[in-house]
Amino acid sequence: MLEELIAFDKSLFLYIYSLSGSTLPDFFFSAVSHLADFWLWLIVVPIVYYYDGKEKKYFKLLLLGLIVSEILTGFLKISIGRLRPLSEIATSFPSGHSSRAFFAASILSVQMKNRAWILYSLAALVGVSRIYLGYHYPLDVIFGALLGYGIGWLALKYKDKLIS
Repeated sequence: MLEELIAFDKSLFLYIYSLSGSTLPDFFFSAVSHLADFWLWLIVVPIVYYYDGKEKKYFKLLLLGLIVSEILTGFLKISIGRLRPLSEIATSFPSGHSSRAFFAASILSVQMKNRAWILYSLAALVGVSRIYLGYHYPLDVIFGALLGYGIGWLALKYKDKLIS
């Protein structure tokens, strides 16, 4: 069963990756992928926190959760050791970009209820971009998304205890 799942994962990766190579889609997916770069969020979150006087607790939660997400995905990557599709040295499981994107969407959607669908759509596009660009297998992205959403759910559930 596991072997069949991994074989399907690899074949789905090969199909999605085979769609790459056109200038406009390559540029689009590269730009989308950068929306979940860790360094970008470390710059954006404190700026937003500084200018938002009303709901600073959510931005504290966002920063804390992004750090937790980074630590957990890093630990899992080292522990599991699955190599990236096009690399013989870098690990890929789970996708840190997907984890960060879905975590951020889960936290920000509380404040932007009417735009939650946009946030989750962007998070999904980040995940697809990681496959399209050849950095991850689909299961890396799916597990990263579930991990990020799960961290977000837990952070919201315990927000009063986490940021008091």
